[in-house]
Amino acid sequence: MNRLIRAFGASALFVLAATGNSWADPVLPMAVTPEDVGLSSSQLARIEAVTQKHVETGLVPGAVMLVARRGKIA
Repeated sequence: MNRLIRAFGASALFVLAATGNSWADPVLPMAVTPEDVGLSSSQLARIEAVTQKHVETGLVPGAVMLVARRGKIA
């Protein structure tokens, strides 16, 4: 059983090493500005401010946000 676990672990490490860091490349390209994809910078800033306030007051334990439109991260 230990041999099987070690063999699997070694195989997993080899696969990770062989792929390099391509897993860190973004899946979607970044938009230069939110307006490039039809969004409003000021409205996104309002959403960020409200979310930050909820985190600071403890209403939400934490938040991660990503806004994408038309195949690009805004």
